[in-house]
Amino acid sequence: MSLISLHSIRDYIHDLLDSGRKFICFAHHHIVLDGICEAIEERNLSYIRIDGSTPSEVRKQHCDLFQYNDEVMVAVLSITAANSGITLTSAHLVVFAELFWNPGILTQAEDRAHRLGQQDSVLVRYLVARGTADDHLWPLIQAKLDVLNKAGLSKDNFLNSHSTEMKSRQQSSLVDFFEELIEDEENGPIGPKFETNQPAPREEDNSAELWEIDEEDLLAKIDLEQIEQIESKRRRMNESSTQKHF
Repeated sequence: MSLISLHSIRDYIHDLLDSGRKFICFAHHHIVLDGICEAIEERNLSYIRIDGSTPSEVRKQHCDLFQYNDEVMVAVLSITAANSGITLTSAHLVVFAELFWNPGILTQAEDRAHRLGQQDSVLVRYLVARGTADDHLWPLIQAKLDVLNKAGLSKDNFLNSHSTEMKSRQQSSLVDFFEELIEDEENGPIGPKFETNQPAPREEDNSAELWEIDEEDLLAKIDLEQIEQIESKRRRMNESSTQKHF
């Protein structure tokens, strides 16, 4: 995360604060979380922050404060530490100041506002910094979400599931789909390829522009244990293939 990108994020936060909207803001790195908090303090507004260092009892107090106090305008949350187990339905806007490689974590984080008791539609915005690694990460995240869609796992499917049997069938569909991908990979690589001599993406020296992306159907509840099982099987197959070459 460059200082230029952080400056752009702070400017965007200032614009949101000036609009008077209550919102949730997720970030991954402490320097970004700190920058967002500083931007809020510059407007002399109240906020809560939950990250990996926040004790469980304090998390509950912060959530109640954000839920029931109209003067607390922003919930600044760590993507990895606050993506589950909390309800913040008093906000109708969720902003991701940074991306994260796992779309399941992003979807879980988004659902902090999509909880029981939410009466209004929730707008989700992803900030993508042009000229940074986000240019490569965002398409990869979208590709992973497309895979889940093809497996029949969409947010609507999960929300409309009324039985354990239905959820079990959806999970089996996901497993079957990934197993097909593994079989295809044995016959040749899949997905985008990059030249080994291709230079690493470099951040622009003089400017950084934030793209605002509304992703209203950013998807699926992912059974992470199932994903881990598939990835473990893939690793075992790769190791077996490597041993055959010696």
